[in-house]
Amino acid sequence: MSLRDQFLAKGLVSKKQAGKVNRELKKKRKEKQAKRDKKRDVEARVSLKEATEREVKQSERVEARQQREAVKDAHEQRTRAKQIIQGNQIRHQGRTHFHFKRACGKRIGRLEVSEKVAWMLRCGDAAIALSDRNAERYVVISGKAAVKLQLISPDDLVFFTEDTKGISDPEEAFLVRKWDMSLQPHRKK
Repeated sequence: MSLRDQFLAKGLVSKKQAGKVNRELKKKRKEKQAKRDKKRDVEARVSLKEATEREVKQSERVEARQQREAVKDAHEQRTRAKQIIQGNQIRHQGRTHFHFKRACGKRIGRLEVSEKVAWMLRCGDAAIALSDRNAERYVVISGKAAVKLQLISPDDLVFFTEDTKGISDPEEAFLVRKWDMSLQPHRKK
């Protein structure tokens, strides 16, 4: 039994006063209900909020997966470049000095190569690649490997002659040499 009913039973409040209080309370409840949003509007807002949260989480997952795949692709690309460089090295030890621009781009490097390898480097049949970035170790690789390396990792390719017009064009018969192919400087004495 509510307090109102108890007052009415004891006679402290008349029936008329209790009815008036009930009407006022009912009026307040109705006003409160009128201000309250409809159930379907509340459900629509909640479902919209949940849908946006799901979309945000999904986009975060997609972005994280793309980042992982990018890291994995970069690692695979670096591994492929290393394999191309290591698998296609040409022995190049000799007495001829071959100068090239280093990977840093600020200094000139020098390899001591044989005359045949120097000729191959100038004709585009060979190239110089960076085998170890930390130690700045350079090796000579074949021209076919240089073409592959240029597609995969052009930063590792330090020296590669692509335009051999006039040097090794078969039309100009430059490969059929009738002279000494020495690259030593020729000085008149």
